[in-house]
Amino acid sequence: MNGGVDFAGEKLVSYAQKFLENRMVTFQKDIERCLMEGCKVEQAYFPALMTCIGFTEFMSGLLAGTLESGNDLGKLEKYSKRFLTEHYDNLKLEILYGFRHKLAHLAYPHGVLILGDRRKRRRVIWEVFANEPKPPIQIDDFDKKYLTDPIAPWKVPYDCKVTIGVRALYDDIVRSAAKYLDELKSDRKMQDNFAKCIRKIFPPDTAT
Repeated sequence: MNGGVDFAGEKLVSYAQKFLENRMVTFQKDIERCLMEGCKVEQAYFPALMTCIGFTEFMSGLLAGTLESGNDLGKLEKYSKRFLTEHYDNLKLEILYGFRHKLAHLAYPHGVLILGDRRKRRRVIWEVFANEPKPPIQIDDFDKKYLTDPIAPWKVPYDCKVTIGVRALYDDIVRSAAKYLDELKSDRKMQDNFAKCIRKIFPPDTAT
């Protein structure tokens, strides 16, 4: 297969199935390694969460036709509305994106994440588990409390707690990828956007 104009239609759909199957195997392996039970060390919740968010961003890029940074939250929202369940509203996606940003750049999220605008600004603490809750993102708002973290240098208020279950999040992402592939079979715009991304991942020889 070359990168020419023949990368379309049935050839593209057949390749997309093989490509996504390959990516899903790697995705599953990474999550299972992070959440491996019975080992002597603690499960790696944050790498697992980062992998889940990163894979969802990858899928949203395939849908949008670009894997470059820019309007990442917007792309995530469009993918979510089309392929994820009703449990992923804009607030939950904003929280996930906030986690991804801090994990990517700081390797660990802030003790309290500040999210939202002046109309509704949340000071968020978080807990991440392997199996609970279901649905995988639970948001609890309450009156102002203060961190009990002994390494906090002063009183740090918060008014929201987010609980994330990685396995349930992973399961939803897997189902969304299957829906994406099913719609790709008959959606020409999705096929064109998928082709754009594949040509970036595997740049063809323009001399041929």
